[in-house]
Amino acid sequence: MSATHTKPSYDRAGDASRSFATNADLKQFFAEHPEADNGPRWFPDGKPNPKHKHHEPKTEAVASVPWLKDEVEALIKLRDGDPSLLWDKATLTLPATTPSADPLDRLYNLSDLLAADLPEPEFLIGGLLPLGLSVLAARPKVGKSWLALLWSIALSGGATLAGGYRARTVPVLYLALEDTPRRFRDRAKKTLAATGMLANNHLEIRVRCPRASGGGLRLVREWLQSHQGGLVIVDTLAKFRDPGDKGNAYLADYQALAELKMLADSAGGAVLVIHHTRKGIADDPFDEVSGTLGITGAADSIFVLDRNRGEGTAAMYVTGRDVPDQTYALAWDENSCLWSITGMDGGITRIEKSDTTTKVGQCAIWLRAFIGTEYAWPDDEILAAAKAQGFTENNAKEAKVNLRKESPSLCSKPSGAGGKWWNWIGDKDTRLPPRPTPFPVIPVP
Repeated sequence: MSATHTKPSYDRAGDASRSFATNADLKQFFAEHPEADNGPRWFPDGKPNPKHKHHEPKTEAVASVPWLKDEVEALIKLRDGDPSLLWDKATLTLPATTPSADPLDRLYNLSDLLAADLPEPEFLIGGLLPLGLSVLAARPKVGKSWLALLWSIALSGGATLAGGYRARTVPVLYLALEDTPRRFRDRAKKTLAATGMLANNHLEIRVRCPRASGGGLRLVREWLQSHQGGLVIVDTLAKFRDPGDKGNAYLADYQALAELKMLADSAGGAVLVIHHTRKGIADDPFDEVSGTLGITGAADSIFVLDRNRGEGTAAMYVTGRDVPDQTYALAWDENSCLWSITGMDGGITRIEKSDTTTKVGQCAIWLRAFIGTEYAWPDDEILAAAKAQGFTENNAKEAKVNLRKESPSLCSKPSGAGGKWWNWIGDKDTRLPPRPTPFPVIPVP
């Protein structure tokens, strides 16, 4: 490799201010000196970096050509993957651009936009599930996939759900990525038998799909384009999205959802993403969605399904760009695995704090009265008393979390045996008065 190579100079098409020169210079250089090309990936400091998929000059080439190192360092700052930043290898000019037919790409002025005849938001399930991108999140194994299955069967047949929610007849693609064909078949049989709905050919199922960048997005795009106004259910996001960029978790989360939203909007259809909530209880239920705010920020609508395992009631909190904040009361039939909407309230209201029909709500009321004596109680004795009242360990744990949020004066002190001690005596008071034996019986509300 000679040190006499000079930086290529040639006319470039397009706006030179957009910094395309670097990419073009390198392509020209590699075209003239293929022996300097070390392949289509850039390895800074000798470490593989899949984010940068441009060609890498060999080490000796960088050392021999003074301007090449600067060009390469500038190149990796360009956005990767945007076709508008890539030069045509043959002509070294920007690819020709044609006006987009997508109305979402149109440039409006305010006067034209105000006068434009634009459609109102459309719903696949009346007043509940709109077009666009929606996220349905819940803890593992509490029935979110059963709810998505119920919606998919209702939509494929235009049925009416319990509570009078009418579903449009639309084609549905269900990506059941955590299921097997047998399991999905058995669940579908159970749902059809419980609802009286009929099977049809408008619901299509895949239990295997490539990751987003490996062909998954292309599959969703092609299906939506060939099934106008259809719905794609991605169950679950973690099985579909690409591994995130740990350096910017928010950007990775947002991008994972934004790609699906773009496909739904462009095709005039909908994508419903099944996701998980994190451990713990937040004041705002949408803060419980696993991941960063990039997940909820990118979605048009968010559904958070909140059910305690083993209980027959649940709350579903809904917010979005085209839906008002709503809290739905749901009933869960353990035998048929069927959901039904039993009530609705405007706004977001934590049902377990105000509705004594839930086990956690009952346990919180009982626990407040139980601890509300002159005695202090260790964790293990609270749990034993809760179980004696018919509550589970999870009921007691969540009830304590709720009580501490509502009453910060409730103390849990790491003194004494049997775990933390709970009382309202105060942080500085370390008295451990004797508890009555047996446990005081307090009627469950």
